[in-house]
Amino acid sequence: MADTRGYEARRCVSAEAALHATDQGFACLVIEQDLPDGRGLDLLRELRARGVRTPAVLMTTNPTAAFRKRAADAGAPIVEKPLLGEELFTEIHRLTVV
Repeated sequence: MADTRGYEARRCVSAEAALHATDQGFACLVIEQDLPDGRGLDLLRELRARGVRTPAVLMTTNPTAAFRKRAADAGAPIVEKPLLGEELFTEIHRLTVV
């Protein structure tokens, strides 16, 4: 079982599944860049186009400077894999604490 540090988590196995799940009032979205049916940044852009303003974190390996810029333009910090220590939870906490 994955460590969720007290956060309730729901796993979506594809971009398509995520598009249908975002109306459930999540506090934060953690989006993998490499999805079976697309790219995480494209998913995030589609969500933003649909009016979803839920904070989001993108996870990927070896992001380029250009990718970092595109993610920043979409309003999402990047967490690099492999995940080290508290990095993901630090970003989730930063995005969800008002």
